[in-house]
Amino acid sequence: MASEKFFDRVLSLYRGSLHWVLDHPALTLTVLFLTIALNFVLIVKIPKGFFPAEDTGAISGGVRGPQDSSFPAMNNSIQQIAGVIKNDPAVANVISFTGGNGATNAGSLYVALKPLAARNVSAAQIIDRLRPQLNRLPVASAFLQPVQDLRIGGRSSNAMYQYTIQADNVQDLTKWGPILLGEMQRLPGLQDVSSDQQNGGLEVLMNYDRVTAAKLGLTVKTLDSALYSAFGQSEVSIIYTQFKSVLRGAGSRSPVLAEPGRIEKTSTFRTSGGGNIPLLAVAKGQANTTPLAVNHTGLFPRSPCPLTSRRTCP
Repeated sequence: MASEKFFDRVLSLYRGSLHWVLDHPALTLTVLFLTIALNFVLIVKIPKGFFPAEDTGAISGGVRGPQDSSFPAMNNSIQQIAGVIKNDPAVANVISFTGGNGATNAGSLYVALKPLAARNVSAAQIIDRLRPQLNRLPVASAFLQPVQDLRIGGRSSNAMYQYTIQADNVQDLTKWGPILLGEMQRLPGLQDVSSDQQNGGLEVLMNYDRVTAAKLGLTVKTLDSALYSAFGQSEVSIIYTQFKSVLRGAGSRSPVLAEPGRIEKTSTFRTSGGGNIPLLAVAKGQANTTPLAVNHTGLFPRSPCPLTSRRTCP
């Protein structure tokens, strides 16, 4: 049968090659040792990684600003960053967003690149070219990475790789998170190291003098409402088309806590008698820091330290 003839031919070829190898042992051992040595050379020379970085023609990025940044300040920073990226000859379009993940000091970028034939450089080379220009900007920090078709992990971040630490209490993360971040930033093989642990948000705890406020005809609800209207945004009515009427004080467009004592200087209240009194007459403010967000992995608080790329292959 045809199959038996095929297997007989294969067996004949194997028998002939085996006889040749047994007749030339010195040459066979030489080829074996050269093959082993070549394997060691390839292990050292060939670039290695979990997944090879692709060039899909797009770059994504995250933006992180100072923890006391307001929305307008972050918007201005992101516009400057987007302007630098747009000026690169390999970039076709840039889309930027301010805010995200519940923090006002965050933003995101999506960069569409020109076709590879028109730019003649990879996405990773474009990022390396943009990094020094972005680092010179006195604004928020940008973390860029090539968009990948295949990506492992269900958590988005500012990096392609993440190292996550978690604990059963926030105090341990507050202590060890910055220490780990500082040590990773000193490693020569890592770059663009950052952390999403943000514990430097500013807050003011207002302690009302209820007795004095009551004498002036002010209630806690009145004080809360006036402060929120001055520094927040209150929906006061709905126009039944596509708009809402929003009450906003003049000081709500910039950080309230960036200037010490500003909240006390700019806040006055109207008493039941028709007069105006300063906030300091019925309240005292205590400045403090607070986390902008507490991230979790499962039921435990966590603090990942992402790194965008390596300067050298492992």
